[in-house]
Amino acid sequence: MLLGVVPNAAAGAAQVAASDAVETQQALARLTVPFLARSELDDPRVAFRAHTPAGTLFVTRNSELVYSLHGGGANTRARGAAARGTQGRGWVLTEELVDARVRPSGAVASATRVSRFIGNDAARWQREVPAFDTVSLGEPWPGIRVELAARGSDIEKLFHVAPGADVRRIAVRLRGAHRIELAAAGTLVAHTGRGPVTFTAPVAWQDIDGARRPVRVAYTLAGQRYGFALGEHDRAHPVVIDPVLQATYLGGSSGDIGYAIAVDASGAVYVAGDTGSVNFPGTAGGARAAASGGGDAFVARLNRDLTSLTQATYIGGSASDVAWGLAFDASGAVLIAGSTNSVNFPGTAGGAQPTAGGGGDGFVARLDGDLRQLLQATYLGGSAFDQAWALLVSANGDVFVAGTSASVNFPATTGGAQAARAGAADAFVARLNRELTTLTQATYLGGSNNDVAYAIAEGTLGAIFVAGDTGSLNFPGTTGAAQVSAGGGGDAFVAKLDRNLRTLTRATYLGGTAVDLAYALAIDGGGAVVVGGLTASPNFPVTANAAQPVWGGGSDAFVARFDADLTRRLGATFLGGPGDDVANALALAGDGTVYVAGNTLSAAFPGTAGGAQAIPGGNGDGFVARLDGSLGALLQATYFGGSGLDHAFAMAFNGRGRLYVTGGTASFNLPATAGGAQAIAGGGGDAFVAALTVSLLAVDPPAIEYRHAEWDHYFVTADPGEIAKLDSGVFAGWARTGESFAVLPLDTADAANVCRFFSVSFAPKSSHFYTPSAAECAKVKQNPDWQFEAEVFAFWLPDGDGNCGFRRLPLYRLYNDGQGGAPNHRYTTRLATRTAMIAQGWIPEGLGPLGVVACVPA
Repeated sequence: MLLGVVPNAAAGAAQVAASDAVETQQALARLTVPFLARSELDDPRVAFRAHTPAGTLFVTRNSELVYSLHGGGANTRARGAAARGTQGRGWVLTEELVDARVRPSGAVASATRVSRFIGNDAARWQREVPAFDTVSLGEPWPGIRVELAARGSDIEKLFHVAPGADVRRIAVRLRGAHRIELAAAGTLVAHTGRGPVTFTAPVAWQDIDGARRPVRVAYTLAGQRYGFALGEHDRAHPVVIDPVLQATYLGGSSGDIGYAIAVDASGAVYVAGDTGSVNFPGTAGGARAAASGGGDAFVARLNRDLTSLTQATYIGGSASDVAWGLAFDASGAVLIAGSTNSVNFPGTAGGAQPTAGGGGDGFVARLDGDLRQLLQATYLGGSAFDQAWALLVSANGDVFVAGTSASVNFPATTGGAQAARAGAADAFVARLNRELTTLTQATYLGGSNNDVAYAIAEGTLGAIFVAGDTGSLNFPGTTGAAQVSAGGGGDAFVAKLDRNLRTLTRATYLGGTAVDLAYALAIDGGGAVVVGGLTASPNFPVTANAAQPVWGGGSDAFVARFDADLTRRLGATFLGGPGDDVANALALAGDGTVYVAGNTLSAAFPGTAGGAQAIPGGNGDGFVARLDGSLGALLQATYFGGSGLDHAFAMAFNGRGRLYVTGGTASFNLPATAGGAQAIAGGGGDAFVAALTVSLLAVDPPAIEYRHAEWDHYFVTADPGEIAKLDSGVFAGWARTGESFAVLPLDTADAANVCRFFSVSFAPKSSHFYTPSAAECAKVKQNPDWQFEAEVFAFWLPDGDGNCGFRRLPLYRLYNDGQGGAPNHRYTTRLATRTAMIAQGWIPEGLGPLGVVACVPA
């Protein structure tokens, strides 16, 4: 649970107008704030104090946490929590742990060194005051431990509920609040004389039989007291209550929205969209440092942790401009595509189309990876309205753009699959060279009514697929397709063209009797075509094995899967609750798992139990869902949003266990923004970026151990897809042993990524090997018997004597010495298991007298 403070916008607190002020606030929100031990200068009742940008927390010896909130200087946002104060004097809010025995003590020593020089009496000066990153409150209630950490303006509480302990014993009385209420998002709001203070919605979990299981948890409220209520759980195992996720706002004082996202080879996260803000953060030094007027496109670059905005830039002319698509070329250059009404769009000189065609055009722009140079841009359109919705950089470097055109003279369509416009507005597809200096070919695509292409993807052998919506009953190329004729009310479509855009291979309708739209498109490893969007048709053509075979109500998201020839529908499902839902983006994992992102107004969106955000935040949320490759099972879903209106428009994998989502938010309490590059909203509605784990769970699964009885081999994995396949018997012969251990996410600071290797050199037995040692990893990569698979998670490294330190468990590695004709290793945190394996002839490996190979979270 977290507590933070921001200005109360309702009370008229001033917005931060200058970008340097915003960046200062963001930096403050990322700081780890040390707790200072009591000195002789402090009140004797105080055990520790933490000075945050929002105020001071005093941890007392008599069961109280006293927050002295600033009256006008606070200007930060907590991760998933907001406590808002106004100008003027400060305010004191106190949490009293009721019927509790608090024994405050420093838990983790801080690397920060603090000295206090107060007054002119040097004898009273203090050097090297003891400081701690975390403080333990001991066991305030029987079997319940509480720990505190301070980050930026946030105070985080972590509750450890021991087996058999009664969570109902937790009781905290709030003093200094006029009124306390439970909000729809699961948050707890204390209304003070300086505005509301909001505590984040809690999450909880248990580690049982090698699996980390989410537990339903919610605040309880009785008068001025709050506590927690847990859902069904195993009282023989501990429960941990804590918040999750990382996110960041991205925007200035006016409206900003992220429409596209991509991750480069270094792990940097790029976002593109549109902004009406003249103070969009991070643009100093960018290709276009200042707004041009009328609303501009933007591109921003963040680090992989979303804690730093490396660079941003405006892109646009004197009228409105917006970026809808984003991609990289092989050189690392950044390409964006979108729409412009500007006749002075920058960088078009020397482009394939240097001047505007009229009526509003599409555009494509190419920037260097640092976003400091606009390398080339081009208009794309004829004399009427044209809009570029989607962008693709093909395997050979060609740039493809898809959208809609009302122009009868869209350039370069001669020789295309459809050389002339057939309706009032047709979809189009265009192909440019990498440098954007030549428009090689374009084609219309549509029938006698309106048609729009919203998504584009490259298939096998360079085929180009586009998807969108059509009102045409004579959409071309549907002969022999999976759905030959329109369902009615306007349908989605998918079309396949050759890479030269000269031949329409096939197209298919997709829809029922009401409105159906396709917004997202992806190609899986086998060449199958996956499409997602919106359907208002109760008779949308779902397949018999659908994860959700029945229409949820309103409009639902849908996902469908076709063969590469578009002649067979391999799977299709609804995805949604009783409100309106829409799928805006798709991403496919290497194992075929389908990820869907979009928007929902459903208070009962399916599959969110146990998700990173299990309940809606309020007035419409983003969502992310994970389905199996056949679309026959909804594996997990999660909401993402605060109490305002939130939309998720795009997502991307980083290949290292994280899924990034971007969109727009009107919420001032968006979850998990503390510590982000921009911890507080800029105002007027912001773009956002959120990082979730690929499991979409509130708590990622630990590494689960399996044993193959016939081979007497052990294997561990933390990959949700592998765990599901192992548990369902896809990999025959493997069964859980009941052992597991927690792992760290890849690229965790101060930890080592773990290399995973696989060997079939000892067939029929196979074996995996894990190492956090960079030297050992490099050595095994040179061994022809072992194939490097990937870096899969991270461990802390022990010291030279095999010691792990506070709150870290030693991980022991044992080697079977080739018994049974094939090497195998076992990894365990249990001394009893270590001893038993040694008795069977296994050899301990690692540092220190016990052979410690790594350290994992306790």
